[in-house]
Amino acid sequence: MLKLTYIQYQLPYYGIENTLFHYARNGSVEKIEIWEEGQTLKERVLYLIPYERKSIAEKEKEELFCVYGCPSEPEMKVRNGFYTSEQYSLSRILNTLNRLWMDLQKWEIILLYSEEMDLNVLLDTSETILRMPLAVSDNRFHFLAKGQWYQEKFPTEVLDRDEMNDLIWQEDFRQCLHRNSVFHLPLKTEEKDLLCFNIFISGQYYARVLGSIEDPKHEALQEELFTRLAIAVNSIFVNQRIHSFLTGRNSDLQMQVEALLAGEKKADETVMERNHWSVEDRYKVMVLSFDARYPMEEGIRFLYKKLWELFPESCVLIREKDLICVRNLSRESQNENYRERMAVFLRENVAKAGSSNAFTGYEELPVYLKQAYEALRLGEKNAPYFWHYEFGDYMVPYLMERATGEYGLDQIVHPGLFQLMEYDKEKSSNLYQTLKTYLDHGGNATQTAEKLYIHRSSLMKRLDKIQSLTGIRLEKQEERFYVDMSCRLLEYHKSHEK
Repeated sequence: MLKLTYIQYQLPYYGIENTLFHYARNGSVEKIEIWEEGQTLKERVLYLIPYERKSIAEKEKEELFCVYGCPSEPEMKVRNGFYTSEQYSLSRILNTLNRLWMDLQKWEIILLYSEEMDLNVLLDTSETILRMPLAVSDNRFHFLAKGQWYQEKFPTEVLDRDEMNDLIWQEDFRQCLHRNSVFHLPLKTEEKDLLCFNIFISGQYYARVLGSIEDPKHEALQEELFTRLAIAVNSIFVNQRIHSFLTGRNSDLQMQVEALLAGEKKADETVMERNHWSVEDRYKVMVLSFDARYPMEEGIRFLYKKLWELFPESCVLIREKDLICVRNLSRESQNENYRERMAVFLRENVAKAGSSNAFTGYEELPVYLKQAYEALRLGEKNAPYFWHYEFGDYMVPYLMERATGEYGLDQIVHPGLFQLMEYDKEKSSNLYQTLKTYLDHGGNATQTAEKLYIHRSSLMKRLDKIQSLTGIRLEKQEERFYVDMSCRLLEYHKSHEK
């Protein structure tokens, strides 16, 4: 639900500054409409009405109005609503209000499911609503999460002594360790207050949510919004008993795997051993790509966490809009239903995955990352209705594409096949199909004849005819392999031309 106080607070951040508000009560808005002549006015609807018809709005005592197109000094008689300057068009005002409302609704949904959110994403999204710097810090001034403002001003994960002394009085900070509601803490160097909320785990002070009063005129609203955010942050810690989604066990491993994927050949064995990864273990790389409709900006950290829960012995990385999961197969428990759970995860999150072949060691990670991407590409091309693609299942399409990467199809296929197809066209025969069926059955004449519904002797005559026309020597293993691959190339390209 949108309130007039919130609209007044937010409009300047959307570029609409010349407004004049008045509300006898804090009007709540459930719908926004453009006023039309003669319509019945309803409660909790914000009507946009032109200035020249302002008298309609001035007669009402309870309904909410936005009067647009006003001169610089309008006569203010609306009880609940606001006036906007004539420099703002109706479409701009309407679009701004709708965007403002959608941003608030999105934030409220995120708060509702905050237990599944990453702290950094939650703070980034909340900064647009609260319009204040946001962070979560422990009592040693280590940042557990930072919004964009804190990330830019304090790029390190911990404040140094001078920064602590400049930011707040350290003694005051520690004296508030037992406060269990939102409280104010004066900043030492600026004329404003920090908004603070303590996080307790098992009854012990653990961390503090930090914001600040940026506009004293809207202090009550800012504190109300900050309180809602603080409760959501608290639920993340209380219900999940975690310090952050990036735990100490995995942070150094992530950095190491990132380096290996970037092409670094030698791993820091101390890091790998500490995380129980060995060069003798078997691994597999998996890439997850998500539908364009999925809200990646808000959801990527949630998916990251869920994937890590699915493969707890893996290393999960975020690369742009994809997730990369390097699985340690040697450390994973043998869970028979992981494929089923993986399928559910992919379907629920509108995602597809490509997996590399299994391999030993981790020095060739970039090669197997490329395999995973190839599996995803080939799988979506050849079986678009599947969810998970293994590179080994698409080796034939991969080889088919590679075979014609440098030379054209007519330059690499055995020329005898083109002779057969031309002969079949002229004579209305089916020698090419006979040869293909024979090769498909591994050179077994009896099975081939049964498949073609002809006598075995008739098949042998056709094979003799094929040999006399093309010079193909089926008794030679290498040539039979070449002809077989040529048939497969022709059929593959024929199927992908449709």
